[in-house]
Amino acid sequence: MNKPIESLRNAISFPKGVAYLNWASQGIIPNGSLEALDSMLKLRGRTDVDIVGHEFAATQKARELAARLVGASSEEICLTMNTSMGINLAAQAIPFEPGDDMLLLATEFPANAVPWHNLEKKGIKVRHLEAAGRHITPEEIESQIGPRTRALAISFVQYYDGYKHDLAAIGSICRSKGIYFAVDAMQGLGVCPFSVREIGADFVSCGGAKWLVSPYGTGFCYFSPRMLESTDWLPGCGWLAFEYIGHDFSSIINVERRAFSDARRFEVGTLPYHDFAAFNHSVGLLLDVGIDVVYSQVSRLYEGLVAGLTGISDITIVSDLEPSARSGILSFSSPDDAGLCDFLKENQVFVAHREGALRVAIHGFNSTGNIERLLTATAEFISRVRLRIKPCRNRAIRIVND
Repeated sequence: MNKPIESLRNAISFPKGVAYLNWASQGIIPNGSLEALDSMLKLRGRTDVDIVGHEFAATQKARELAARLVGASSEEICLTMNTSMGINLAAQAIPFEPGDDMLLLATEFPANAVPWHNLEKKGIKVRHLEAAGRHITPEEIESQIGPRTRALAISFVQYYDGYKHDLAAIGSICRSKGIYFAVDAMQGLGVCPFSVREIGADFVSCGGAKWLVSPYGTGFCYFSPRMLESTDWLPGCGWLAFEYIGHDFSSIINVERRAFSDARRFEVGTLPYHDFAAFNHSVGLLLDVGIDVVYSQVSRLYEGLVAGLTGISDITIVSDLEPSARSGILSFSSPDDAGLCDFLKENQVFVAHREGALRVAIHGFNSTGNIERLLTATAEFISRVRLRIKPCRNRAIRIVND
């Protein structure tokens, strides 16, 4: 194992014999991030420290790290507490008019669907994109853009099977057609390389609780320069969206309040500073190792998983295996998906059961041993199903060392 990946694995205390492959549901917070969270919380219990400076320093660092993660500037980042908040900001900031429509996949995770459907109350039509195959192509998207289409929203990576969309091609189409482009990046950031400059998105929203291995209550939204220039109103309005001569709060009532010129003006109020202290350590850890290095490790493990699953009878790989479409998620089906998911959990292999398949989510923290443990348990379950033997609970299975 190379040193950067080894340092990544050492950042989390993995119990021996456990294969955690469920990062698409919930990230495991590194030890250093937990310490950073605890340290910030403990400041709240001290009377000899002015904590405000520490808190604002934490959020400013979070903006800077989020900007590095997506290839933006910190002025283009506003902090949120989840993906949904960022998508709501995008939905409210786009200048829709009654009769306009926007395009959305019918298979989007609710965080990237509910905020858009909420616009229907204002006379905006949400049209579901139709795909000839399992996944929509850029060409199919272009063919379904109409004269009243104002925006397109899509996930970087689809949550149920890990399909990674060609955002650069889609973004190019949106620009050529003059429509707004919003991206839910929750299932890709932290494991797949990403650049807002390359894809030309107007908005990118992401929460920190999954692949960014951060606490609940952390996230961010990117606003493109054109959106910052054109959006002169606040979808939500909070007192910290305004300048008070820097952070001098000696007089905040009878003073002129000017909204920040950057994306901070979309931050509604007080943020969970302790959670963002942990976010900073987690995202900093990933950036220090390098997202390219993380993705290389994930790709290597992915190849091993594909090879192993192909050798197990009655297993069907659901995910698209084209290299360009791969992410950290691979889904496969079996004769009894629910039963297999339970059996894996009983044998300390953690995956998820989603949309008629088993979803395996591989991060740079994982090892070859984790994949071997999954494959061994899966083969054991299938052999018992074929022999009509009920899989034993907590049955020991022979696994290579992690």
